[in-house]
Amino acid sequence: MFDGLMRLIKLNTPFTNKSPSYVGEMRSHRKEYGLALLRIDAAKSGKALHSENATLTPSLPKWMVLPQTRLLLD
Repeated sequence: MFDGLMRLIKLNTPFTNKSPSYVGEMRSHRKEYGLALLRIDAAKSGKALHSENATLTPSLPKWMVLPQTRLLLD
């Protein structure tokens, strides 16, 4: 989930990380919250993600449990 200005972001907008490597895309939003399909490492990182006109920080809902991953670039 994202918390931010969703009105600036169109559906299927790609997101990149700082590299800039593709990490996922926006799938749905309503008002100030949105759902995105992201790489697990990007979702868990809590670091800012960028689209063409916005910068957002992912946050996971408390109920969501993700598999353990090993980040190769830590």
